[in-house]
Amino acid sequence: PRPIDVLLDKIKEQKEFLNQLHEEVKDLKKIEEKRTDEGIFVLKGKKNFHNFVKNSPRPKTFSYAIKWSADIVDMNIQKNVKESKKNKIISKVLYDFGVDKKNVEYWKTLTPNYEYIKSNKVAMSINDSGVLISSVNLNSSIYIKSKDVVEVMKQLFEGYWESKK
Repeated sequence: PRPIDVLLDKIKEQKEFLNQLHEEVKDLKKIEEKRTDEGIFVLKGKKNFHNFVKNSPRPKTFSYAIKWSADIVDMNIQKNVKESKKNKIISKVLYDFGVDKKNVEYWKTLTPNYEYIKSNKVAMSINDSGVLISSVNLNSSIYIKSKDVVEVMKQLFEGYWESKK
């Protein structure tokens, strides 16, 4: 065969491959759109956790957190905290007793309402849109998008908060 015919055959093969790939991606998009309506998400790994935090809905009225660490590593988390402060969102943080106190001093400038808790490497975020619970030991997180769960977890957090006063 002539070189031009070989080239045309290769282009035809690539077109077919790209069309098939296009259909598969459309199917994946449909699955992903369905998943955003689900009430529970399971996240595995630190990278997925940070991507989720970056893209999750922002709090509208309150934001409560239990932090097992006070590391200042994720600029998105810092940005979210600053945004919450600017929008006058009620924000409270419980730090694990073992966190680096120097970093807590930095976080206090962002969120002055804080107390301590023994968290056993469990982190939690509770706000209007849902509850995110992370186990550092399991390297996994679960996000529950339910107003009922938010209300119960909010009551538990506030009860513990008041007991520390």
